[in-house]
Amino acid sequence: PQCTSLSCQNLKVMVAVVFRLQNPHGVEARQMNMRGIFLHVLADALGSVIVVISALVIWRTDWEYK
Repeated sequence: PQCTSLSCQNLKVMVAVVFRLQNPHGVEARQMNMRGIFLHVLADALGSVIVVISALVIWRTDWEYK
């Protein structure tokens, strides 16, 4: 489905950003702004994982939804 494809693409980008934020060059990793950005991107990535799992469950089962 289309939402699964978009969520997978979003997840790839979010994972790349999370890895990039783990080792910021020239920025103290303990700064509150960097921590906030990291947690925000991590939450977005988790949301994408949930969308992919939900789409797969609906696709692979006879789930009646409205």
